[in-house]
Amino acid sequence: MDRNLLLAVVLSMAVYVGWFAYMERVAPKPAVPAAGAPAAGAVAPHEGGVVPSAPPKAPERLLDLTAPQAAVGFNPNGASIGSYRFQGPLGLVELVPAPAPGTFSTWPGLAFKPAAARWPHSSAFEAKHPDGFMVRKEFRFGARGELNLLRVEFKNPERKPLDVPAWEVNLGPGLGTVASEQADNLSTMRAIALFPPAEGKKQPRLEVIDEDDKPRDWKWLAIDNRYFMLAAFPDRRDFSTYQRVTGADKTPGIKLTASPERLAPGAVSGHDIPFYLGPKDYPVFQEMKQGLEKAIDFGWFDSIGRGLLWVMRYLKNLTGNYGWAIILLTVALQTLLFPLTLKSIQSASTMRKLQPELTKLQQKYAKDPTRLNQEMMALYRARGANPMGGCLPMLLQLPVFVALFNALRNAWELHGSPWIGWIHDLSAQDPYYVLPVIMGGVMFVQNKVMMVPSADPMQAKMMQFMPLIFVFMFLKFPSGLVLYWLTSSLINAAVQLALTDRGPDLQGGAK
Repeated sequence: MDRNLLLAVVLSMAVYVGWFAYMERVAPKPAVPAAGAPAAGAVAPHEGGVVPSAPPKAPERLLDLTAPQAAVGFNPNGASIGSYRFQGPLGLVELVPAPAPGTFSTWPGLAFKPAAARWPHSSAFEAKHPDGFMVRKEFRFGARGELNLLRVEFKNPERKPLDVPAWEVNLGPGLGTVASEQADNLSTMRAIALFPPAEGKKQPRLEVIDEDDKPRDWKWLAIDNRYFMLAAFPDRRDFSTYQRVTGADKTPGIKLTASPERLAPGAVSGHDIPFYLGPKDYPVFQEMKQGLEKAIDFGWFDSIGRGLLWVMRYLKNLTGNYGWAIILLTVALQTLLFPLTLKSIQSASTMRKLQPELTKLQQKYAKDPTRLNQEMMALYRARGANPMGGCLPMLLQLPVFVALFNALRNAWELHGSPWIGWIHDLSAQDPYYVLPVIMGGVMFVQNKVMMVPSADPMQAKMMQFMPLIFVFMFLKFPSGLVLYWLTSSLINAAVQLALTDRGPDLQGGAK
């Protein structure tokens, strides 16, 4: 048996199967409420970062506002955002899982009343605190690429000074997502923060907020999932601490605590909290220059993923479609890899020529594995053969494959992007499994063309079943990723078929 070739096959399978297992790791998937429905048992966090036993009072009705990018509903109890229905490419998406307590809630037991708004696309609410001061909250919503604003004001209507105790603003808990991501939403949801660069470093640091985080400086605090983000930019001079809190359904949230203050008679004190609520749109984030793009996860090969996304956006502008952009990207990559592909074909051709001699060696030294390996290596050196040569192009594509997987899974601009016919979303799996099946057929043809004859029946069966293994691996992959691999396989198959008939020209250094 050709042990080196078998080792190459096994290692290749191990790399891909192991990588697939990592990418498709399944965390516990609790039931997630449907968009717009209250999360079961969702409750407001309190001082200790835990949740009280009684749920907050749900509003009798939400007070609606049509903002530039969403339909917003406000919960009068705490003057929070109880609904944020964003219009995505696949329909409306409810980003606030439960109207009670809602997000940006302050004093959720305090009933606010609508007040006159000062800005376009804004809603204002007022209430009198039991300690005598007035609380005014106004939400202003900007257009695409602009931050929204929450302004909280305190006014002392009395003739004596009044103390405003430490007060809290809650982000979340929880963040909604598209229907196709509901099952994975809890496992992808995070409470995160962007901190200034560490000493001696230039880049700010993105960190997941743990329960025991200590007060420190920040650029922004956020809750995010695969496609959406709720980020706040509280002024460090107004807010002394932040803390991660957890809802009853284990969804993360963040509690901001503002310092107490004293209001002189007739005085007004204002606190601004810029915020973003919407999709993780990479180009928009770059234009905003707030560092929000650092929340988009491109995985192990971050730089490659961001570069591929830039190239795909450029090609999409040329073709008008991300599907054709992926095909053009694949053609460009295969062109760059052609010298290695040619060496791979030459290596396979040489191995086919050597197979009769290898079979004789296997029969001659069947009882002496050490001597067999020595003789086989000597034969490889004499003929300039490399059993691992055929794996090199595949291994070099692995970083591109992983980076493209993360780009297709996490880049908002690819979400809901159609190609042709039945492919309505390149970030989702092929609903009819057409592309994976065609890909398996192309790989089967490739194996027939490139198969090195083997005296080992087990090795031959492994190679025959390889296309079937890949089909099952790719069934639930994003259809854009399958399109990339299918295009790559078609190009390689065409090159192999075109060059296989050239006979001695493919033997390279073999004699």
